Amino acid sequence: MQESPRGGFVTALAQLDAYAERIRVQVPAAPPNILDGYVRFMPWVSMIFGAFAALALLGLLGAATVISPLMMTGGGYHYGASLFQEIFFALVLTVLDIVGGYFMLQRKMTGWWLMTAALAVYLVQDLAAGALLGLLITLLIAYIHIQVKPRYT
Repeated sequence: MQESPRGGFVTALAQLDAYAERIRVQVPAAPPNILDGYVRFMPWVSMIFGAFAALALLGLLGAATVISPLMMTGGGYHYGASLFQEIFFALVLTVLDIVGGYFMLQRKMTGWWLMTAALAVYLVQDLAAGALLGLLITLLIAYIHIQVKPRYT
């Protein structure tokens, strides 16, 4: 008997949820006032900084449109395409932050998961770039983020 594609997706989400809950229970508890502050202010921080980042990235996209033809001469096609790719993925991640912050403000579990996905991408970026300070900051935010999971429905 074959499982429907929707059932497989639901099963995968249930496994992720169980894994997140297991991590949440195993980490030492943070002070309640830090968790309260995170739940109260992090959605706003995410939306405001995300909006500024989106504006800056759109400006960079405009500048890249002007600069990329110059980069593509003499075999530099790879650099121009790479620039657009980096800006596009950064813009997608920024939108993920803004939407996740909005849903977290409404205390929805969807927002919590969107922010979790964004944090996972930031962790991979920090590891790939070898950014130790960025990695430590992202891990600290993820440590607090995992503990506030029960506050979202």
